[in-house]
Amino acid sequence: LPPGPQRFVLERPSELGYVALGWRVPRLAKPDEPDPYALEVLAAVLDGAAASRLPRALVREQRLADSVSADYDMNGRGEQLFTVVAVPAAGQTPAALEQAVRRQLRQIADKGVEPAELARVRQQLRAGRVYERDSMFAQAMEIGQLEVTGIPYGAQKRMIAKLQAVTADQVRDVARK
Repeated sequence: LPPGPQRFVLERPSELGYVALGWRVPRLAKPDEPDPYALEVLAAVLDGAAASRLPRALVREQRLADSVSADYDMNGRGEQLFTVVAVPAAGQTPAALEQAVRRQLRQIADKGVEPAELARVRQQLRAGRVYERDSMFAQAMEIGQLEVTGIPYGAQKRMIAKLQAVTADQVRDVARK
C-alpha cells in the first residue's frame, strides 16, 4: 500500500457491520527499542481485560459496540499493524463507532494514562508472560518467534523488564504518533 491514510468500504448484505482500523507501526527489531513496548502497553490499556478502556466505554457504558478489541504483535515479521476491530451494536453505525474509537485514542494522546491504569496493565502483561511459561508449546513458540525475527531468546527477561518500565509518557507518545 502507498504511504498515508487508506480507507476501504466494503458493502455486503449483513445484519452486523464491522469496523477495522489499522496503523502501520514498528515491530521489535532490537530488544532495546522503546516504541514497540509502549505500543504493547497501549493495546493492553485499550483492550487488555474487562476494565480496559474500549470494552468499558464503548460496549458497557455507551453501548455503541457489541464487541471491540485492540491488537499489536511486537514480535511479528515484516511491517506490523496496530489494529482496533469493533462490531457496532444494533442501531449504531460503523461511522459513529469509528469516531468513538478515535475519541478514545485522542484522549490517551492528549491526557495519557492514569498511574493506577498503567500499574494494572503492567501487572497484567507480566502475568501473561509468566503464565505462558507454564506451557512447553508456548515457550517453544516464543523462542522460535524471537529467533526468527533476529532477537536472541535470551533477551526474554530483558524484554519483560522493558515492558514493566514503560512510562505513561511513552504510551501517550505512541498514541500521538
